[in-house]
Amino acid sequence: MKKQNSILPYQEIQKVKQLWVWLPCSLLALLFWYGFITQVLMGNTFGSKPMSDTWMTITFVLIGILLPLFFVLQYLKIEVDSEGLSVQFFPFHLSKHRFYFHEIASFEETDVQPLRRFGGWGIRHSFKGEKGYIISGSQGIQLNFTAGTVLVISSSNPKHLIEALNQAKKQHKKK
Repeated sequence: MKKQNSILPYQEIQKVKQLWVWLPCSLLALLFWYGFITQVLMGNTFGSKPMSDTWMTITFVLIGILLPLFFVLQYLKIEVDSEGLSVQFFPFHLSKHRFYFHEIASFEETDVQPLRRFGGWGIRHSFKGEKGYIISGSQGIQLNFTAGTVLVISSSNPKHLIEALNQAKKQHKKK
C-alpha cells in the first residue's frame, strides 16, 4: 500500500496475498514447468499418457506462465481526491471507474465478508444487489449511492480511507 504524508490525495494499492491462492497456483505452475522441461527440452516422456509436445508447450504457457502472471499483475487501486473516489481492478478494468461525491449519498466502514456476503473475491454481486470489489482481507468501505445502489470495496486501512473521503468531501463542498 502506498501512503503519503497528507491524507489527500489518498491512494491504496492491494494485491492478492492469500496463501490458499498462491500455494495451488505455484504447485500447478511448477508441475507444468517440470513437465515442459522433462518432455519438450530433455526429450523424455512426462506421465503414463503423455500429451504431444505442442499441447505440452501450450499448457505450459497457459498454466506455467500466464496463470501465475495473472495473479502477480492483479491489483485493486483506490484513489480519493477532491472530486470523489476512483477504483481500478486490474486486469479487469483497464481504466479507473470514477464515483463522484454528488453520486454518493453516504459511506461507512464495513465488514466485507467476501465468502458470506459475495460468494468470493473479485468483482462480485451479492444476492442483495450490492456490488463488490474485493481482493483481500475482510475489512473495507461501503458506498451508498443516491440512486439506491451499494458498492463495497475492500481496504487494508478502511479508517484512513474514510478519513480521506471525509476530508475530500469537505473540500468538494467548498468549491
